[in-house]
Amino acid sequence: MIIPYFDDIGWFYQSAREALLNAHFPFLGITASIVWLHQGPLWTYMVIPAFWISHFNPLSPVVFIIFINLFLFPSFYYLISILFGKKTAILSTMVLIFNPWLLMHLRTPYHTAPIPLFEVIFLLCLIKQRDFLTGLFLGMLYQLHLLTFIFWPLMFIKLRPKQLVGFLLGIFPFIVSGPTQTFGIFVWIAKHLFEGFGRTGLASEAYRVVLFIPALIFLSFMTHKLPKLLMIIVYISLLIFSNLSFDINKYAPFYPQYSDRIE
Repeated sequence: MIIPYFDDIGWFYQSAREALLNAHFPFLGITASIVWLHQGPLWTYMVIPAFWISHFNPLSPVVFIIFINLFLFPSFYYLISILFGKKTAILSTMVLIFNPWLLMHLRTPYHTAPIPLFEVIFLLCLIKQRDFLTGLFLGMLYQLHLLTFIFWPLMFIKLRPKQLVGFLLGIFPFIVSGPTQTFGIFVWIAKHLFEGFGRTGLASEAYRVVLFIPALIFLSFMTHKLPKLLMIIVYISLLIFSNLSFDINKYAPFYPQYSDRIE
């Protein structure tokens, strides 16, 4: 099983090591592709217990993220079954389980790896009206990647007090770090709406991880009323394409060009 490694993973390993050995617990994570902004420190804090239990075994974050991502598949099935029925849930979950590109990301010890699971939990909490957890997971998603602000309208359209409390707790490290880190993404967007986005965009692997679950939910919405045979053809075609188009050699260990940063 190939586990990609690149310099940004090493950044989180070093950050977690400093926290354990020298009590330097960060309020910010690695710099984003927008170099004057940072991701949140949540992934560092998730690596810390894995390192502590394993005495700094470099594979322990891999084992940890694979374990927690096992919960993604039943959670996603449950979400889609609520929204579009069991038939669509089975087919959509098959796409999730057998997509080699996503599975590679789900086992990579990087801050993007928990995003699909956290997105599903956030949406389930929103549907079930678990207000505090809805806000908390939305805030933690923002720590994992700034692009997840795209989910904010889902909560803020009808904001409840417990949701706000959970959200503020979820983005607490950003709040402590100041308004630039908390809301700088919106300044960046406003600037580029006038100037253009250039190369920064969906070319980023991390952006694709963020958008994978929403895209699969949209596909479920578009296909759930199709005749059964046509649905099966659509999903099987998608599975075949995703497997044939995936180049595992691109993600070989120590592959230096693999990064979510677009300069």
